[in-house]
Amino acid sequence: MCFVTSFENYKDCSGGVCVIMRKYEVVYNVSDGRTIESTTIESGGPGPNSVNRTASCYYHSTKVRTVRWEWPNPLILLDTKIMVDKSRDSQFSSKYMTVNDEQYQDGFEKAVDSTKKSSDSTKSKYFYTIMLLFVIVCGIVTVSVFQYKVHTKHEDQDTDIDQTSIPIDGSPQLRSGSSYHREYRPEKLGHMNIYMRKPVDHSNRRDFERYRFPVARYDRNRFPLRGPFLSFMPQIPLFVDRLTQQTIIFSPSGVYILPPVINFFGRRFSIADLIASGYASLVSSGAPPTGPINMMPYFQPIPLYGAGIPTIDSFTGGFRGGIRTKHRSFDIRKQEREYVDIESTYETEEDYDEETDSEEPPYSEHEYRKSPSYRYERPRYHQTGTKHTTKSTTPQIPVSNIEWGPCTHPALIQTPAECGLLSVPLDYNRPQGTKIKIAVSRIKHTVLDDNFQGVMLLNPGGPGQSGLPLVLIVQAFPIEVSQTYDFIGFDPRGVGSSEPAVRCELTSSKDPLPEPIPSTQNLEDIWLNITETFASNCAKNNKLLLPYMTTVDTAKDMESIRLALGQEQINYYGFSAGTYLGQIYATLYPTRVRRMVLDSSIDPDKVWYPANLRLPESINRNMEIFFRWIAKHTNVYRLGNTKSEVEFQWFKVRNQLEGNPINGIIGPYEWANLFSPVAYTQESWLTFGAALSELVNENNATLIVQLYLELIAQQGNTADASSFTMCTDAPSPRNWEKVRLDFWRVYPQAPITTWPIAWGSAPCLYWAKNGHKSVIVNGEDIGDILLVIQTLDPALPLNDSLKVRELFPHARLIAVTNGTTHASSLRGNLCVDNVIITYFQSGNVPPRQNGNVADVICSPLPEPSPASRMAAQKQNKFRSHLHGHMHRLHR
Repeated sequence: MCFVTSFENYKDCSGGVCVIMRKYEVVYNVSDGRTIESTTIESGGPGPNSVNRTASCYYHSTKVRTVRWEWPNPLILLDTKIMVDKSRDSQFSSKYMTVNDEQYQDGFEKAVDSTKKSSDSTKSKYFYTIMLLFVIVCGIVTVSVFQYKVHTKHEDQDTDIDQTSIPIDGSPQLRSGSSYHREYRPEKLGHMNIYMRKPVDHSNRRDFERYRFPVARYDRNRFPLRGPFLSFMPQIPLFVDRLTQQTIIFSPSGVYILPPVINFFGRRFSIADLIASGYASLVSSGAPPTGPINMMPYFQPIPLYGAGIPTIDSFTGGFRGGIRTKHRSFDIRKQEREYVDIESTYETEEDYDEETDSEEPPYSEHEYRKSPSYRYERPRYHQTGTKHTTKSTTPQIPVSNIEWGPCTHPALIQTPAECGLLSVPLDYNRPQGTKIKIAVSRIKHTVLDDNFQGVMLLNPGGPGQSGLPLVLIVQAFPIEVSQTYDFIGFDPRGVGSSEPAVRCELTSSKDPLPEPIPSTQNLEDIWLNITETFASNCAKNNKLLLPYMTTVDTAKDMESIRLALGQEQINYYGFSAGTYLGQIYATLYPTRVRRMVLDSSIDPDKVWYPANLRLPESINRNMEIFFRWIAKHTNVYRLGNTKSEVEFQWFKVRNQLEGNPINGIIGPYEWANLFSPVAYTQESWLTFGAALSELVNENNATLIVQLYLELIAQQGNTADASSFTMCTDAPSPRNWEKVRLDFWRVYPQAPITTWPIAWGSAPCLYWAKNGHKSVIVNGEDIGDILLVIQTLDPALPLNDSLKVRELFPHARLIAVTNGTTHASSLRGNLCVDNVIITYFQSGNVPPRQNGNVADVICSPLPEPSPASRMAAQKQNKFRSHLHGHMHRLHR
């Protein structure tokens, strides 16, 4: 039967006779509960049962039609007659027939009974559902009240524990699931910074943004969570509670719990999982942790309050909820995740290296209190099993002597320098094992011992550049300084005169390399084959040094030099990549640093692939400045009146070299390599401007060829050693598709050197050993040092020096505005040089400014100005034995 929702009467005179019609709307079938579309039914006519239009309803799947409707009650339809569909019965000639009153009454009663039964069943369901919900709510309330009473009872008891009474030994102090004396509230509530990768790629860099996460610190004996626990990063006490996705960090000072991250769609992710997958980090660079984590530098004992901040769950421990972010999804790595017995976590912190026989864990409470200078240091791990350690765990370095004699280096033959070899351990974890030799040079002090200020170790950068001739920097100091120091140069392990020196040469042929821009698949395949062969030769020819050519190893060699010279402290002057070496040495041996100058500093979080990736744009910018300078002197060089015209001439020569190399040795790759000095120093502009002018205007390549041969002669094995350091110092991509896409994104803004630099980084794709974890640099305990930078430095931007200034709270930064020279100190800019000379003479430094800004601002030296073309040709050709530039394109 059908509900009738409304009706209305109207007069119909269309048939010539006016009749009263009634219109109804049917919306619901009472009998079987199905909704049907609203249908208009019109009835009326001269007779009481006449029908103009009818509409169908259904009664127990039998099609019926309404003849006449009355609506005294919306639930019960009275005075209704039904016509039953009998079309399937052949005895009826008509499709429909009118049933009699008895049949009608029987059908109507059945319909009403069915409706009442359905209504009674629905009421019963509602009743039992309400009763069940009531019972569940009562149970929840009862349990909550009971837990609250238990919790209040614990709070009322005296739970203070004398921390000094907790034994610091090898016995496990974490009891998963033991709650008989568990404290439900954290020992301390605070916050820490977590750096998460931004959802959108910014300027082709992996930028990280800071989130402040609440942190709950618990005593080891009152660790609240029951587990099970998951481990994502071997050898690092960083775990996840699988049930709540809270991250657990075990530190000497306690157990720290962080809430999960909640993405845009409400899914929870643990911080540990995101750190293991590269989406989050404890540091702004995005670098992952490398060993036992000391939380003291990260934990800020100031709680966070406000909307969206998770609160403490006093019943289960840890936090309720999580930190919501804008991230939509995380591509979590599918790595092996092992279930961890919480009893073994203390063993994880202590026995993190099978080769170390230390009786104490590196970060025991005793060690932390004993030596505040170590509190930010963390051991580093080689993936080969060799460990970079801090002072607290490094085996004692044996002291060797240097037998001094005449120097054989061409730049030092007719100088007062003396040279020698120092034996040092190949592996500093096995100091009595295999030895290698470090070449060292020295120019001694001439003052009385009472005025002697110690040794000054020097490093030109590279990484991998020879440092023996750098002792000649003594000539740049006034005698008041130069006579009071021993200037010490050295070739880092594997470089130059050190033994053994690494070699990865592909061939002795001087044939030019192919076109570097991989515009075709064939060119790309050729270059990949070249770089793979290069990496293979490096591994095959240098098996001894392969795992031990890192900056940390070189820093330990510096410590060996200090011991051999019998000095309590060293002074250090480093350029370019040598600034990273200085940062590492200061981190490992903070009490051994007396004075330090770092010229053109690198952000330690950018070594080395990120630094190489940003290199093409800054080099391209400085080469355009060089082209603009040539255009200003068009009467001398005759290469064009605008920067674009000069640049066109440069590219015109470059494009012709692919099939016609100069003298058969300078192709497009060598052409870009040859002109890289003009981006690094303005001292080279006169020489290279004259060389380009002679080639374009006079078709004379003599000067170009001479400059190229000198560049090759000066390079030595720098390119080979540089690959060793860059591929092993820090992680590098092992996926060619990533490298290819990264550099193709850079190429439109920097077409000059993008692909030569890319192929210089490519050997790391095939390197025999994986890159080590980056060192966490700490300058907290270092006194006054100086930093120098030119704001248009082609290799290392101003922001890198500002980052180093932030890491070294007592550093002063000298910035040369709009200067384009790399490693520019002691080159005649008195504003810069006088500060450095005063510092080495007396230790005095300028005042440190508030904020992360430069402390001293200097103007650059004026650009070179050739008086005439002939004068430009007669300028002394560019030489630089004192300062090398970091960028050395690999052959």
